Amino acid sequence: MSACQSADEQTVPGGPRPGTVQVRILARVAGRVLVAGKHTHKATPSLQNATGALGGCPPTRVPGGTGVALAAQSFPWPFWDPRPLLRRPLTQQHPHPADGVFALGGRARLVALDLARSAAIGLMVLAHVSDQLLAPEQWRTPAGVAYGAIRGITGPLFFVVSGWSFAAATLPFWADFRHRGPALSRRLRRAGVLFAWGYALTLPWWAPGFPVSAPAEAWEAFFAFGVLQTAATALVGAHLLLALAPSPRAFAALSALAALALVAVAPSAQSLAPVLLEHPLRGAFWAGKVAGGFPIAPYAAFFLVGSALGACARAEGWTSSRAAVVAAVGAGLGFASARLMAPVFARVLRPDEFWASSPSVFLHRLAAALLVLSAAFALSRVVRRAPGWLAFGSRRALTFYVGHMLLLWGTPLTPGLVHLVRPKLELWQSALVAAGCLVAIWLAARAWTVTPRWLDAATRVTRRSLSDEN
Repeated sequence: MSACQSADEQTVPGGPRPGTVQVRILARVAGRVLVAGKHTHKATPSLQNATGALGGCPPTRVPGGTGVALAAQSFPWPFWDPRPLLRRPLTQQHPHPADGVFALGGRARLVALDLARSAAIGLMVLAHVSDQLLAPEQWRTPAGVAYGAIRGITGPLFFVVSGWSFAAATLPFWADFRHRGPALSRRLRRAGVLFAWGYALTLPWWAPGFPVSAPAEAWEAFFAFGVLQTAATALVGAHLLLALAPSPRAFAALSALAALALVAVAPSAQSLAPVLLEHPLRGAFWAGKVAGGFPIAPYAAFFLVGSALGACARAEGWTSSRAAVVAAVGAGLGFASARLMAPVFARVLRPDEFWASSPSVFLHRLAAALLVLSAAFALSRVVRRAPGWLAFGSRRALTFYVGHMLLLWGTPLTPGLVHLVRPKLELWQSALVAAGCLVAIWLAARAWTVTPRWLDAATRVTRRSLSDEN
């Protein structure tokens, strides 16, 4: 072994690693262009060391980048700066797009999660439009009964997909998120944004005497945890589990145990919270009679189940086919368990406690969410890349949530659809209204991304808070 052999050639039996030859060629080309080109820049010591005097030692590798990255830092590139490209490891192996669930090291958006999240967005808008505008007799029709059977899947599907997305976006950068730093700070700010929007959208601005002398009943919806507050709490809790877990597999186990604990204590929390707790803590554990209440127990467990599955997929290297099978098997077990447990909990829980906190209802909704997720992973085998318009909308789930709330219930300055349209629509009319809301919000979000420069600075904070990419 010569003294000039690289670390890769010394440690890998049978020759250099894939990529070492490409690095050597790139280094020599860069050196020859430097010597023979028209530019008069002299080779810096770092470039001379990297090129090995045009044929000596191959470039030394640096952590997180190619061997030429050191030379690129000091060379004055006149036209095109290739440094971002040179920082990418040339030896990184990417799985086949159809097989690798976490292609590109977790940075690429998962087609299956885009599909599932888009389905959740559509179901959410349809559910809220139907709740407010659908004629009461429509719920007794065959179509209304069929839709009512899947009405409760919206929130659980959001939470499960969000938990899986959390694992997909976090575990590839394990060290960055387990310690204090910019990545963790951005994630915690995201949780704060969810809390802020959740409370802002439920302010009882319509109540007489708001905000000083509004009646206590008007504040019930404000103090109750909605989907955004519960999602923010689950996000912070997942990061606490991440700090305690020594490995991704341990994180998956801790997430599953935490989800099981939340489901187990949910009936007790639902009955004891109104007795032992006052607002605002009561709203975190008690759904009460508020429409849209999402208490931490059990709804945060949906998020933790999703993060546990996502962590298992990351640790075990699941393919899309395997993820679809696992989700489908989980859905089958969930439906069977819920059917066996439902009669027991129906006898021991009051009707309001049963629907809000029963483990059988939790398992039924989790199974339905897993069934949709399984279909999304199976479909991702055919749809290799999500359409641009769908991926754009999927990245802005919070935008759709805030937008449809404002369209339905209005603002202090503008009336909403609930004030303009009475609950007299048929199901197909309700679906058309929901589709119109989706298109209007998508177009508004798209227009917001191409704002003039003077308006971009004024709206940057709001746009960043509504986007899922921060």
